[in-house]
Amino acid sequence: MGKQKFYRCKLWKIGCIVFLIFFLLCGCGLFSIYGLLRGLSHNAKLYRAIDFQNFEAVKEAVDDDCNINSFKPLKISVWDMSTVDSPVVMALFENRPDIAKYLIKQGADPNYITTSGKSVLTYLIEYYGYNKDMFDLLIEKGVDINYVNSEGVSLIEYAVGRYYGELIYALTDFDNLIVSDKTVNNVLNELKNDNNYYKGYGYLRALLKHNKNVDSQIYDSIFDSSRLLNEDIKYENKKLVVGCIASFGNADTLKKIIQYGDYDINYLYMLSCEYGNIENIQYLLSIGANINSSDKNGITAIERAMKDNRCDIVKYLLEKGASTRGEKGTNYDDVLCYAVMNNNYDITKLLIEKYNDNLSIDRAIYTAASSGNGLALKAFLDTGTDVNKPVNSVSLLELACIPDNGDACVKLLLDYGANVNGINGNPLINAVKYGNTNTVKLLIDYGVDINYNLRYGKDGGTALYYATTAGYYDITKELVKSGAKFSNQQEIEKAMSRIKLSNNIYNYLLANKLI
Repeated sequence: MGKQKFYRCKLWKIGCIVFLIFFLLCGCGLFSIYGLLRGLSHNAKLYRAIDFQNFEAVKEAVDDDCNINSFKPLKISVWDMSTVDSPVVMALFENRPDIAKYLIKQGADPNYITTSGKSVLTYLIEYYGYNKDMFDLLIEKGVDINYVNSEGVSLIEYAVGRYYGELIYALTDFDNLIVSDKTVNNVLNELKNDNNYYKGYGYLRALLKHNKNVDSQIYDSIFDSSRLLNEDIKYENKKLVVGCIASFGNADTLKKIIQYGDYDINYLYMLSCEYGNIENIQYLLSIGANINSSDKNGITAIERAMKDNRCDIVKYLLEKGASTRGEKGTNYDDVLCYAVMNNNYDITKLLIEKYNDNLSIDRAIYTAASSGNGLALKAFLDTGTDVNKPVNSVSLLELACIPDNGDACVKLLLDYGANVNGINGNPLINAVKYGNTNTVKLLIDYGVDINYNLRYGKDGGTALYYATTAGYYDITKELVKSGAKFSNQQEIEKAMSRIKLSNNIYNYLLANKLI
């Protein structure tokens, strides 16, 4: 009797456990189904909003946490397109680039690949050719300009094949553009076979910056001076041809061509500098080109050369007496700023040592530190710049803590003896504000005062305040481990509403008795 009671009790317990597991599984299943349906509902809402081109409805759908990258798991086919799962692409298709821009600004992935194997930028080019505003936004958000579609066609190849000149020039402005041999030689063949394809010379000049691996026989034939002189070419078209020769041709061909036309030798000289053609530079200077020629934007020839890292050309022009300064009102004051932006140690050092009478030293060193350009910054330090020199009342270390690629500059400055607390404790604050975890660790390793603002009664929040309210959990842990504190109860109360948005940070601070 006792055994039967024992087994009944045991079976009852097992039954309860099984029932509990079943109940939990059902609950999880229902929750998952609810989540799926909720996602479907919000995705459908976004689809309808774009389909009806209702901007406000799009905003509402985004506010409801819909998936702004994809309509999946909805199955939506639009006209003759394959399944479209990208809200951004659909907005472009509906001729609403404003909606597409809004979605990108809200965090839609600029490199999202649709089920048809095409990127957002590919669709943009297919629908609009070149939409500067949208193109610039995608670039700003980190779009991959070297994306190759499912058919093996790159963006630059697509642009060349459809004669999208503005897009070709926009893409070739980027140093990291990859141009295939096929793309360059396609343009060469077009030039060889079509005597009226003069705009191809402009395209070729832009492409040759990135790939000079061309068929030499075809190249020589299209730049044959006798052919060019014998053909009846309009002056505007001939300018494209001559510009290409100035950039990549030889001086003999250039001599033969320009004597039969009224060409701007200063413009040709600037092209020769930009593309590093020393032979043509020497020839054009010998016939009167102004060594300090500038373009309509005020950028001088030597600045063009430095912009494209033509170091030998820059050195040659400096030796010949070229001015280091550009025209007033340009983006950068002088050739030094271009050297710094290119993170070029040798030219930066050369300019500081030998040509520093008229340079914007402060602006250049500010740029070096705030852009994370360690080699250029080292050139300043190696030529005697005070490592604790304030620039516009800010220390170099404070500037170096801002960019996410600034670790090398931060370490360089600290190794050269920079005050780890800067002028007013802001190196650490800057690193925290910009979410640079590695920089925070580096500053701690070098003995930064973790509670500088608290200790010296400075205005503004503590490092811990900025880390917690911004939701930087890893930085919060690093700071707390090193003894960081809030300044007072008022700061804690001010931070609490934001801290509660992150359970990890809230629980961590609670466990460490900081709130």
